[in-house]
Amino acid sequence: MKKSPDLTPDERDCWRTPLYLYQALDRMFNFGLDICATKANALHPNFIDEKKNALQVDWRDYIEKGKHWGFCNPPYSKCRFFTAKAREMAMKGIGCVMLVNNCTDTEWFQESGATTTQLLKGRIRFLHPVTGKEGGSPSRGNALLIYQPYMVRTVTQVSYMDLDFYKTLGGYYDGKNR
Repeated sequence: MKKSPDLTPDERDCWRTPLYLYQALDRMFNFGLDICATKANALHPNFIDEKKNALQVDWRDYIEKGKHWGFCNPPYSKCRFFTAKAREMAMKGIGCVMLVNNCTDTEWFQESGATTTQLLKGRIRFLHPVTGKEGGSPSRGNALLIYQPYMVRTVTQVSYMDLDFYKTLGGYYDGKNR
């Protein structure tokens, strides 16, 4: 996605996850925490904002009681740090589904330590951090890095998943598909 000149540098890193994608993943993982959110864009009542700093705190202190999975759409400029934190927290029993750019050529991606990597077929149109409107066509695809609780690998299982699957499961509606 092209940089928007109308956004501050901080806002450029805060494009919102479409609700359909979160809802689809929540049906599969039963999230108890939005790991990287603001009050305005949190997708779960339990969330960690920038002031609490998800890279510095123990996610177990914020997750909904009895749940073991968190959702994370990190600032893409900090993916390297969030993948390291997700590995750490997985070893402490908190699983994580992390939405990242499909950057298979980068060191942080290759060394993510995720138990499963899903490369998404199709491009996610994220929501503008200020207006909430669907953005234009992104410049690259996305992937889900999945960190199973108590299980981190140096070799990851890679699969492809069609974005339409998540759209259907999450109730996506664009005015044409019903």
